[in-house]
Amino acid sequence: MPDDIAPEKLSAYLETHFRYSALGQDITLRIGQHSPETQLLARKLGHDCAVFITAYNPMGTACPAADNIAANRRLADRLIGMTPHVFDGAGHDPSGDWEAELSFMAFGVGRALAITLGTEFSQDAVVWVGADAIPELLVTR
Repeated sequence: MPDDIAPEKLSAYLETHFRYSALGQDITLRIGQHSPETQLLARKLGHDCAVFITAYNPMGTACPAADNIAANRRLADRLIGMTPHVFDGAGHDPSGDWEAELSFMAFGVGRALAITLGTEFSQDAVVWVGADAIPELLVTR
């Protein structure tokens, strides 16, 4: 892992519950844990990959709500321009130490593009899910 991301921050990302709602289902992703619901949904939608991403709190630094909302709107516009399968979600801290960050689950976004989007929206990392439906934390800096 990169030296410029504090180990406690990386640990927090790895413990986060990444939740999204799609086609009447509420699904939670955990890094490194197979998600059969996501795998079935991806197949149903005709995709073999997805990214779970937010534009909130660039570089893991708390920002004013208005800034986060505006950045997430820009991200939503970018994602909707790439795929019709974009669903609302949020990253939840299971310890409750920080507020949930509104996010998106976008199907059909490959690994390289996921990293590019994370970099474009100044995120430390994004969650990417490949055909095996095992979420991975991809560090973007």
